[in-house]
Amino acid sequence: MRAYYLASASLFGVAALWSLASCAAAANHNETTDGDLSNSGNTPTALNLSAGTNSVIGSMPGSDLDFLTIHVPDNHELTSLILGSYGGGGDGTSFIGMRTGTTIAVTGNPAQLTGYTHFGTGPGNVGQDILDDIGRGAGATGFTPPLAAGAYSFWIQQASGASTTYQFDFLVNALAPPGLTGDYNEDDAVNAADYVVWRKSVGGETLANRAPDNSGPIGEDDYLSWRESFGSSLAAGTINTVPEPCGLLLTCGLAFGAWCRRRCLRQMYAM
Repeated sequence: MRAYYLASASLFGVAALWSLASCAAAANHNETTDGDLSNSGNTPTALNLSAGTNSVIGSMPGSDLDFLTIHVPDNHELTSLILGSYGGGGDGTSFIGMRTGTTIAVTGNPAQLTGYTHFGTGPGNVGQDILDDIGRGAGATGFTPPLAAGAYSFWIQQASGASTTYQFDFLVNALAPPGLTGDYNEDDAVNAADYVVWRKSVGGETLANRAPDNSGPIGEDDYLSWRESFGSSLAAGTINTVPEPCGLLLTCGLAFGAWCRRRCLRQMYAM
């Protein structure tokens, strides 16, 4: 019986640690195992990103073009695009273009792109963040990182036809959750105290945690939002500490292992 509990604890703990490691870093797409990225800007390969590092590992043999669309989830932002590695096959410079949305056209007109840049050993940006460089592409629409939640399409090309390999690491940051609508005094609960704040603010322009659809002078709409949310609350101190699934699994695994160990010890000393 003791061996059974010890084995169970060990297996559960190993599974939890494996799951945590899997969540810590993800290769969203590796052409070696997941197949070639799309060759069409009209139908790029779609990748759903998550908080942390999201890697794309690709190769462009000859005149191959790679197209992908990344989806940054709600309440997240894309902070960096790191060129993790580069193999130029004799040509140290490749091209990457970006356009907001789910499609991107091969074009010689930079005004049709949101941004672009060159990457590789030639520009000397291996291991560096090139997202800001893309945003400064001359003649393009331009942008300043970070990029908000949404879809962004990329066109990757080695114009000379030299076989090229690369790894891009998309770094995504989870934002603090939005406030509780109607929590006008910002104490993580919608109650009578918020009504008092609303009454004092009527006619003004500033009120914390207004409903997104409410605008202009504070008034009846804000009262209705408070009434609809009355009784809602967020447990104090838990807004930013709710465990992710991976962390929760690890916690359960460790707790189960400790329980099994205590049970084994009690049985052993009872003999």
